[in-house]
Amino acid sequence: SVDFVAVTERTFELPGYSLSVLHAFHPGRTVAYRVDLGERSVVYASDNELPPDRLEPEFSGEALRFAEFSAGASLLIHDATYSRSAYDQKRGWGHSCGETVAALAVRAGVGQVCLFHHEPDNTDADIEAIHQEFVEACETRGVDIPAVPAAEGMTIEL
Repeated sequence: SVDFVAVTERTFELPGYSLSVLHAFHPGRTVAYRVDLGERSVVYASDNELPPDRLEPEFSGEALRFAEFSAGASLLIHDATYSRSAYDQKRGWGHSCGETVAALAVRAGVGQVCLFHHEPDNTDADIEAIHQEFVEACETRGVDIPAVPAAEGMTIEL
């Protein structure tokens, strides 16, 4: 027997922690999650597009909602599927680039970032280039946020 339950935007208060749900910006319905446990928190966002025009010159729309949802997170695990040039070719597909994830991370004041949801055809060099775009976009904003590209078996301590 399988039961399906519709997930709505809300916060579940559970013993010792909370779980919040936010609809992500994607052509198909996806959600992002935030887990808060004491002073630590993790935001997990697969399939979330951060369009550059919603970030600059100031945050608006879905990007602003997402920044508020992610505010102060210890760790942001976020979709960074494309380089900026690849994103420009695939705008509207529901995925982000390192540059826009940096804008979000700075605005939200997160502690560290894990870039993930890699494009299957990308090489390790492509993934590192996306990571470098993130680093440079943070530097442009005068902020240093520790970030790593996700890798199989990776552990991140909070």
